[in-house]
Parts: sequence; C-alpha cells; structure tokens
Amino acid sequence: MKKVKLISYSFISLISIFSLVFFIASIFYGKTVDDIKPPSLLGNKENNINRINEDEMLPRPFSFLVISDTKTSSMFEAFYNSNSYPTDTDFTIIGGDFVKNPEREYHNFFILEFVEWGLKNPLFLIAGNHDIALEERYKEKVNAFSIDDFKKTYGPLNFYFKYSGCLFIGIDDNCNETYVDYLREVLSTESEGIMMKFVFMHIPPPSLLPVSDFRSLERESEFFDTIDEFKVDYVISSDYHSYLRHRRKETNYIITGGGGAHLYDNNSSFYHAVLLQVDPESKEVSEFICPLGKTLDFGDDVEILMVARTYPLFKYHPILGAILLVLNAMIIALLIWRFFAVLRGGNLRSGN
Repeated sequence: MKKVKLISYSFISLISIFSLVFFIASIFYGKTVDDIKPPSLLGNKENNINRINEDEMLPRPFSFLVISDTKTSSMFEAFYNSNSYPTDTDFTIIGGDFVKNPEREYHNFFILEFVEWGLKNPLFLIAGNHDIALEERYKEKVNAFSIDDFKKTYGPLNFYFKYSGCLFIGIDDNCNETYVDYLREVLSTESEGIMMKFVFMHIPPPSLLPVSDFRSLERESEFFDTIDEFKVDYVISSDYHSYLRHRRKETNYIITGGGGAHLYDNNSSFYHAVLLQVDPESKEVSEFICPLGKTLDFGDDVEILMVARTYPLFKYHPILGAILLVLNAMIIALLIWRFFAVLRGGNLRSGN
C-alpha cells in the first residue's frame, strides 16, 4: 500500500511540476514574441511592393508560387524548408487563411515562423476569413485581430503591382462589397500596355464550386462582368480546401486551398501548392502542382499551444492565471509533503 501511494504521489507531482514549468515557459515565450515585427519581405506594405513593382515594361519569363489555407500547419513548414520548395520563383502569394484563428497571438506565431526560417523571396498575403476577425464570436475577444491590425501589421488588404509586363491585383472579398469597385478602378487605370492580368482573392465564386452550401460572394455577377470586360487572364482564389480549375470565356480560374487545412473531401482533394511559369510575350503559362506531404511536428504543436493558447490566458486574464499558478504550486507542495510523510511513517514503523 505504501509503495502504491509513493508512486501515485510521485507521478502526480511530476505532472504538476511539468504543468507549472510549462505555464511559466509559455508566459516568457509569449512575451518574447508579443511585439514581433514581420520581416521586410513579408506582407503588402509599400516597401515590399516596391521591391518587385516595375513601372517600365520589362517583359521576360518569370515564375511565382501560390499556396493557400496553410493555417500555420507543419505541412506548410515542411514544404517551405524542403528541397521541393521552388526557391527560384520571383515571388510567393499566400491566398488567405494563413493562421488558424483571427487572434493576435496566432499572427505572432505566423510571423515568428518566417523570422526563424528566413524568406526566400517577397511574400504577399491575401486576407482570409480566418486571418481577420469578421464573425462576432471573434470580434468579441480581447485579442481579436481586426482589419486595422492587418493593415498595421502586413499592409493594405487590397494591393497591386506590375512585374515583367503583367499586372497583379490582390483583393479582399471577405464580406466586402467594395472589392469589385477596387478591382474595376485598378483595371481601368493600370491596364494600358499590360500583357497579362492576374487577380488574387480568398473567397471563390461559389457558382464555380461543386457544392451548393458554400459561403456567398458579394456582387458575384458584377465581378464576372468586370473580369470579362478587362479580359483578365487568371483569377486565383482559395478557401475551398481542394483544387479546381475552370475556363470561363477568356479567363482561367484556379481554386487552390490545399496548403495544410483540413481537406473537404479526402477522396478527391489533396494537399498542394501551385507553381506558375509565365512568358508574358507569348502569353504562355505553365501550371505545376507541387504536392505537400503529410507531416507531424510535435515541436510546432507545442509552440502554438504555448504562444497562441496558453500565453493569452495569463496575458488577458492575469488574476485567473495567478490563481492557476498558485494552486499548481500548492498542489506540488502538498504532494511532496504527503510523499515524505508516507515515507517517514513507513520508516518509523520499521524502526519500532
């Protein structure tokens, strides 16, 4: 009986000590990334846009990578740091939902990853519905990541640049009717002399999807009219966790949402990124599917748990956090006292 008690007290004490150490480590780790800034190559701010923007027409072959709905998954990390990642691309675009939840600490972790990995080329971000707090359940949170937070951290949600004789436009179509107005304005004023046009958005036109219950796209018919009128070559969207390709009139539509989030259909969907090699003068585009392998990264999961889940508890609820720490410490002290009491009692009986 004594041996069972000693083992029980030891086991529970170790768990309690581990929990206390984990809580304290989460607090310190979370604080170190609290005010982290994105690397200069990450985001849509003017300095990053200007790295690649060309006012003069300088058409030549180039390539870019699109990956979407990564949600800070270990799958994306493994791909980004592997030999499979095409490092010779001119730039990369993440098509939205690059964090799991629209909370400040998830964005801190996302930025931390690229600080640790280093950026290989300019990386631009399309805002997804998981990146900014649009739903009331997220808006009510004290650490909600708002549209203003996105602008302050990464730059504008709507942006464009010219590169190698092509026009690239990123638009925010998340519950936002004005995206069509911005798209039309840019196409109207910046299309002169442009050889090819590419549009990037998060929410795909639902009429192109094989499901009937997907989220709606505001002013969808006007969007199609604008794309048709200005003869946009490619529209690349995401949010639907699969891969689809359509040709509608003169425009190619690619829907790519296989960057790491849970797939909609495991039978027909797969994890992937899309590489496009473009020759503006001939208007030839080669599309390549880059498969992503399933990976497990326990270390990454622990980091997310520390930074995005545990640290906010102590940061935004300090009284509750303090009570949790004190209770944990008291439990440890009580268990250690009981352990030695049982041990001492046994020794006394042995002496008698």
